[in-house]
Amino acid sequence: MIPLRDQNPAAKTPIVNRLLIVANILVWIYVLTLVRQPSAVAAFYDRYSFDWREFANQIAQGQIALATFAPLITHMFVHGGWLHVIGNMVYLWIFGDNVEDRLGSGPYFIFYSLCGVVAAIGQGLVQPEPMVGASGAIAGVLGAYVVMFPAARVSTLVFLGIFITIVQL
Repeated sequence: MIPLRDQNPAAKTPIVNRLLIVANILVWIYVLTLVRQPSAVAAFYDRYSFDWREFANQIAQGQIALATFAPLITHMFVHGGWLHVIGNMVYLWIFGDNVEDRLGSGPYFIFYSLCGVVAAIGQGLVQPEPMVGASGAIAGVLGAYVVMFPAARVSTLVFLGIFITIVQL
């Protein structure tokens, strides 16, 4: 299922949501400029992904510094492929504007960031492999949307074998 649009227009321009989308796309474009240098791509992912084992080791050694905690945020702007970034940004575009409208820009940014941090820590506890992507933050936004707008209608593209249809959920 791929959401296409909701029938729940935001009253205000979702500045933070749009800036998050632009930042994610710009980081992806930057990664694309590194493709011809595989070592540069690997170094970029090593630096900006969240690695639970490395994080836990640094905390255990008392290394409480910005560099220890920064990957909890930076991993949300790095994606594993073009489908990953496009998929995440479609969901953020459709659902994030309403959540930002309801919460306000500042609280929305804090909420989005906290969802991403909590998701990374939770994922790290279960599967301690390096991770990238905004999926955890966006899952939080989706949860907030469902709670805040339970009656909202969403046009969704549904693949049924070889057939494709649009349904209202």
